[in-house]
Amino acid sequence: MENSKPDETLQASTSIRNICNVCGSEFTASFRHSHQKYCMYPQCTRDRNAVRKKKNTKLHLKNADYRARTSQRKHEEYMLRKARNRQQRAPDAGPIPFYEPVTTRNLDVYFMGLISYATGTKSASDLARLRDCCYEIGKNICLRV
Repeated sequence: MENSKPDETLQASTSIRNICNVCGSEFTASFRHSHQKYCMYPQCTRDRNAVRKKKNTKLHLKNADYRARTSQRKHEEYMLRKARNRQQRAPDAGPIPFYEPVTTRNLDVYFMGLISYATGTKSASDLARLRDCCYEIGKNICLRV
């Protein structure tokens, strides 16, 4: 080392040469990732990804919580696909309706729809008047109980 130039010593320590696990060729690893085991050739990259995928699959299969989440997600995706296929097979049936659950925020909307359906009225002012009448009747019934 005494006879070597300082530039050669510095260069040897910064550029790390590795041998690819797939093709066996020598390559320069990134200075940030000196532990690289594969070069950047497309076939070597595909093999590296396959090894990583196989390793991660084995790890995830051991984890019961991961399996439960994956199973639930796959079931939801299956049900969505099934609904879409049913729609495609019966175009005359129309789209599958989406119903919001009844909550305190949308209770008024459902109630107005019920009044409109029962009376056949679609006028907003008539529906508002009927809603107020229903409210008064309901209040009187609750006060008697």
